[in-house]
Amino acid sequence: MHALALNAFDGPAAVSLLDLPDPVATADGVVVAVEAAGIGIWDAQTTHGAFTGMGGLATFPQVLGWDLAGTVAAVGENVSRWSIGDQVLGFSAQPWTGAGAFAQLIAVDSAVLAPRPVALDAFTAAAFPVSALSSGGSSRAA
Repeated sequence: MHALALNAFDGPAAVSLLDLPDPVATADGVVVAVEAAGIGIWDAQTTHGAFTGMGGLATFPQVLGWDLAGTVAAVGENVSRWSIGDQVLGFSAQPWTGAGAFAQLIAVDSAVLAPRPVALDAFTAAAFPVSALSSGGSSRAA
């Protein structure tokens, strides 16, 4: 599979397109064929090693990308919630999981996915996961 991967903590210049082995679903995981991936400030911070002090990986290559939308392509033996062909959105805390969304395929735990609403195209859905989790939980009117 093709993936955008970080080869050193030297900023965006250390990112290149690599041909890597296809990921395999764990017993509790799925493989998603990525249709769209969101990009956030956390992706740029990763290229500088910002998360290594918090236990993030320091090995290379690292496929980048946290937010994703796509189609379930494979299902682990213990997974009953998802089926091949399901449209999903979700995220992978890439610096800790080692699984990045800037790739054709990503293997993730089935619990980090949600059904993609029919009204959302893949590009819109991929912009949603991490931003929704970091909204602060307050909807107070001014």
